[in-house]
Amino acid sequence: MASTAKSADTISRDTYLDEQKLVFEYIKHVTTLDTGSIVLLTVLLEKFFHKPVWGALISVSFAGFVLSLVCLTLAAFGVIRSIRTPQAVSIELVRFTAWTFVLGLLGFLGGISSLALFAAKNWS
Repeated sequence: MASTAKSADTISRDTYLDEQKLVFEYIKHVTTLDTGSIVLLTVLLEKFFHKPVWGALISVSFAGFVLSLVCLTLAAFGVIRSIRTPQAVSIELVRFTAWTFVLGLLGFLGGISSLALFAAKNWS
């Protein structure tokens, strides 16, 4: 009976690690999109939009992408910490990782929305 409980414990730990690795992969993909969007914004400004309309959207977009990069990088550190020592994860680490993850996603959504609105307004 004890071996059954231990195997269930091992399965639970393996599931937890798989979930954390999946979240880490998601963070990596979104930070890649952030970086690509910053490069896209730079190229659009340099090559296509010489006299942009609604220039404030450029700042909002750039700020959203940078906020997203910083927050998701911090969230990734929290996920890495929870993968390394899954038994010693504190509630503070969980809250920190969750808040930085949510702020990172909101920054990305704000940045990509501003970029899309800016491009639609300035496309001629």
